[in-house]
Amino acid sequence: MDPLALKIRGNLQKFRQQTQAQYLKEWKIIQVVNLLAALILMLVALFPALWPIRHAVQVLIYAPLLIITSLFFYLKHAENHLVQLTLLGMIFTLLSLAAAFLHPDNLQAPSWLALLIPVVSLPILYNLFKESPHQSRRYSLRPLNWGINIAAGLLIGTIAAAHEYLIIKFIPDIDLSMLSISFRQAAWLIGVLAGLVVPAEELFFRGTAFSIYHDDLNHSFNQSLGQVGFFSMVMAIGFGMSNISSQIWLPVLAVTVLYKMVLALINLFMVERWRNIWASGAMTLVFYLLIGRVFFL
Repeated sequence: MDPLALKIRGNLQKFRQQTQAQYLKEWKIIQVVNLLAALILMLVALFPALWPIRHAVQVLIYAPLLIITSLFFYLKHAENHLVQLTLLGMIFTLLSLAAAFLHPDNLQAPSWLALLIPVVSLPILYNLFKESPHQSRRYSLRPLNWGINIAAGLLIGTIAAAHEYLIIKFIPDIDLSMLSISFRQAAWLIGVLAGLVVPAEELFFRGTAFSIYHDDLNHSFNQSLGQVGFFSMVMAIGFGMSNISSQIWLPVLAVTVLYKMVLALINLFMVERWRNIWASGAMTLVFYLLIGRVFFL
């Protein structure tokens, strides 16, 4: 073979090896962040002294931790990426602290102001991803058929929540009225879910983690489903444990965690099928809105 061709071939192999090593490093970071987040949530359940601040811990896990981890990979090739990450980290930390302060448990706080959180966070994320269409497609933020995908996600999420209500109805000594929420709670829930929780969960699990493991590391969908689905379920268990001190009966909490774990797998199927996170995001949003009393209030 031509020496030049051999040299080019060797350089390509070296480049592939370096790229693969970088993707493996990124996947390990995803694993560490996920397990760390779940561990922190579980520790909240183990130490009663932390129960009064559990909602603040929950929100801070989603933003800035999960959001900034996702944006770290997105911005790695951008100029001044450390400056951008620092500023974004400060913004999302402030939004998370505001969400924690405005929680309905704080009776003195105007919880409806949480509706302003998505007004701040979503335009920031939109403009950030708009600057790089290639990276946006890599994170399954494709504009194709977004309306149909969102409608499908809303429908599936509503069906899942209605089915859970039906199951809970047959649990002895459980009153469905315990899942009702007030206007203050609904306003806070909508703002925090739309502005922080759902974007963080979708970008981290269905955007970053799935993209790295399935697309970059070239694993099959079944392998990706097992790996990413496992970490999604670990997070759901941690989140459920962090709410063990709430007024929700443990059977209801356990059923909700189980449904969340199943929906995490369904989300990955939809991302693989449609290659965007609009459907899974819509499903997560409507499910959390309808069952949010269990996890967030």
